[in-house]
Amino acid sequence: MKNSFLNRLLGKPAPLPPPAVPRQYVAPPRCMYDRISEKRLAQEAAQRLLDRAKPRGNFCPQSVSVEDVWLRLPGHSLDPRLPVQDLPRHANALSHDSRLMAADGSRRLLRRIEIDAIPLPSIEPLTRAIELLRATLTQCPLLDRVADWTQVEVHLFPPSHVDPLVWFETVVSVWPQAWLPGGGFRIAGQAPGPWLAELLSSKLSMPDHLCLSIDSWATLPANAHAADPAPLGEVASLVSLKRDARTDTPNTAPEQTFNQQVQAPSLCGQVGTVAAEWTRTALGCLAARAAYGHARWVLELTESGSSSGSIIAAPHTVPTAPTGSPT
Repeated sequence: MKNSFLNRLLGKPAPLPPPAVPRQYVAPPRCMYDRISEKRLAQEAAQRLLDRAKPRGNFCPQSVSVEDVWLRLPGHSLDPRLPVQDLPRHANALSHDSRLMAADGSRRLLRRIEIDAIPLPSIEPLTRAIELLRATLTQCPLLDRVADWTQVEVHLFPPSHVDPLVWFETVVSVWPQAWLPGGGFRIAGQAPGPWLAELLSSKLSMPDHLCLSIDSWATLPANAHAADPAPLGEVASLVSLKRDARTDTPNTAPEQTFNQQVQAPSLCGQVGTVAAEWTRTALGCLAARAAYGHARWVLELTESGSSSGSIIAAPHTVPTAPTGSPT
């Protein structure tokens, strides 16, 4: 203090304080939820770019046509036609696994999809879903029948007990490059009824939509929560939809309500509600195509919580012999 006063009397400048050393900012540690949130934001931004590129179509707001179906049930793969009378014989594919026990100590009855390369299926939900996904991508002929992948949008209905974001990343990482959809991939977090209502209300849409549903209840968490003693099951389905063009001309084709007597759980066992509903839709389409006259299946919105199908009967034509040929 005295030196400071003496310096002022002698006209000496006060010493400058030492320069401040800037502190280096240390970011707080990032947790798993931060990384998931960043990925989700990036995917949402990418999806918005895709939506901007989608064509604005003049689509029918009431219905879509089912163009193609592939269904993998325990014991059989159903592709493209199925006589209704053949359905019950697929309800006998029962097995059990010592790793999956019922509450009374007995082994759970299972309806599993057999994959030759996997003698011991996983009982962990994500791993088993990946096994079924890889088998679907290598064995499903519907994917080869897609005429133009640039016009397709793929909708993913996540398996039970699998995080939707993890499932999205998993499917995108293993999807073949030759089948990349022009409309991209989208997670469908709804049941088919509400999902269909949202699709029909959208004018920004690809004309073709491929719905992939894979589910397995032959897993540890499903076994722990399943109270019903019915077999735990598995199913994989692909349903190809085409948005109908809007028209002011009324449909004059004969129409009848489809009544499927065989219940989906008797064929695939217990699976999630969404997977079971897609299974019923696929079965209805397959049975309709096997009907006389090659009927067409149309998925219609009936109410906000459900959807149903109708058979739109196509006229049956008898081929005629060419002119001049012997009869």
